Amino acid sequence: MNKRGQITVFILLGLTILISVGILYSVTRDKGTIPINVPSIENVNLFVSQCSKQTFDTGIVRMGLNTGHIYPLGFPELANIGDENVAFLYYEGDKLIPKNEFFESQLSTYHEEFILNCLDFSDFKDLDIKINDIVSTVTIDNGIELKSNVGLEIKSGESVTNTVVSDTFSSDVRFTETMSLAEKIVDASISNKGFMSLNVLVEIADKGFLIDIFPITPQTMGIQLIDETDDFLFQFGYKP
Repeated sequence: MNKRGQITVFILLGLTILISVGILYSVTRDKGTIPINVPSIENVNLFVSQCSKQTFDTGIVRMGLNTGHIYPLGFPELANIGDENVAFLYYEGDKLIPKNEFFESQLSTYHEEFILNCLDFSDFKDLDIKINDIVSTVTIDNGIELKSNVGLEIKSGESVTNTVVSDTFSSDVRFTETMSLAEKIVDASISNKGFMSLNVLVEIADKGFLIDIFPITPQTMGIQLIDETDDFLFQFGYKP
């Protein structure tokens, strides 16, 4: 082989080695950050969304059963209706009706804490899933809306993907309307010295609600409002 041919062979051999090293370096450098296949991520996202919706729906039920006081710590007086703690909206001269912001905070906290009971990733056997953070924001207007963001780190072998599952769910439960009627019941009872107002009872019926009034103790009453449009039950205590 002549000299020019030897040089050509060496150049081609050198280029081959450089390309091989480059490919090896690229694979080594990206190792551990290769995205996991899309179907796996989508299945995890769907599971988290289902848990978020389930926890949201359960939290709304708890709000009704517990007078919105899912976390009653610091609240001065509670009554018992069955197995549930309920708050008094009127207690010995004090009208105790919180603003919507209170209920929004209660349900947001409930969602952030109790969604963890649902997020069992053991069925995803090929994935190692870690929850980075959970941020839940509830808004109560005519209905109830939840915005949920669940941050996840998902590992498969040495591949890692970070993702945030963002959901918005809404409920048609007429919580604001329910609280307005509850306040009218309390105001009418105060004005009528413990007796229910016929006008308020008519308004409750006209708006599609049922009312049940019963004694908790000889000195206290339990009042239940049931929205017939969505079977939402809201109950509270009343002590003159």
